[in-house]
This record gives sequence, structure tokens and C-alpha cells, in this order.
Amino acid sequence: MFVSSVVIFWNIRRSREEPRIREAKRFCELLIPEIESAKGRDGKYPKMVDIRWLEGKPVPQLIRLNDFYDSGGDVYRFHFRYTTDFWDNVWRITVDLNRAAIG
Repeated sequence: MFVSSVVIFWNIRRSREEPRIREAKRFCELLIPEIESAKGRDGKYPKMVDIRWLEGKPVPQLIRLNDFYDSGGDVYRFHFRYTTDFWDNVWRITVDLNRAAIG
């Protein structure tokens, strides 16, 4: 009985978080054309997101602007944390030489 209650609670909590997770992922994905354009212009991915790219875009609750993007020049990553499970989860997309790995 206890285990089934925990599973039910987890599923309800997770379903309530899904819209916030989708919103944060979409926000990150909308920046990809700008980042790819910067690479085409400069020959490498930018170290930071240009603040002008964010103008007019509402920032989702799960996005921390000072810690959602990083790049070493050859690759870049978006990431955010969400706590819908019993542990912290991190969503990350890493882009490397036109190949994307989503985890």
C-alpha cells in the first residue's frame, strides 16, 4: 500500500511538472539558430549567450540565466535542473559538430 501511494504521488507530481520542463526545453531550443549563426560568423560557438538573443523572450521558471548554457568553443550545452523525482534531475543537450546528444 505504501509503495503504491508513493508511485501515485510521484506520477501526479511528475505530470504537474511536465509543462515547465517542456517550456524550458523549448526556450533552449529557440536559441540554437542564434548560436549556430554565431559559430558561422566567428568560427566557434560563443562562450556565453548574447543577452540580445533573450530580448522579448519570457524566461521559464526552470532556467537560471547565469547557469543554463556553457561552451568550450567546439561544443555547447544547455542544462537545467528540476526536482520532480526523489533526486535532482538534469536535462542537457550537447551539440558537437552537428551531432546532438540529448540526456
